[in-house]
Amino acid sequence: MKFFLSNKMKQCGIAQHHINDLCVIDDALYVSMFSLSGNWRLGVYDGGIIEFDIDSRMFNDPILRDCWMPHSPQLIGENLMYCDSMRGSVNCGTWKKMIKFNGFVRGLAYDNQFYYVGHSMHRHIHRLENVSSNVSIDTGIFMFDEQSKISKFFHTPQLTDIHSLYIQK
Repeated sequence: MKFFLSNKMKQCGIAQHHINDLCVIDDALYVSMFSLSGNWRLGVYDGGIIEFDIDSRMFNDPILRDCWMPHSPQLIGENLMYCDSMRGSVNCGTWKKMIKFNGFVRGLAYDNQFYYVGHSMHRHIHRLENVSSNVSIDTGIFMFDEQSKISKFFHTPQLTDIHSLYIQK
């Protein structure tokens, strides 16, 4: 069974919202995407996360807006966490920017003590020209302690992209 976010796929013949990642929380599927309006190919990165009600098979209004290439939504504790990838941040819901890095972040995990954040080689440095004065192109994984605000970086020079992280307990 297929579900469409809008009629743009039928009109254009190619995906227009650029869905990134999914997570299931209770009876809802949360979907992160580059463009809520479906205009990312026109340079409109009005990204966000929408909720799909699994029982009714209907999309609800976006729960998060104004994200720039969001990835990795997931429930950690009682909060929806996600990466605002182009801005290099890991956010908690709409109210808290937990961590800010100087590169493209996607992939998020938590082991009840540390957060782990994937850091990919940045392919869109030119888009940050007036946003950041320091952009990292390293690839690896950050281990972050929220209490002390201390991080450690594990460099993975053989990789260019990290898409997701999983901690086996």
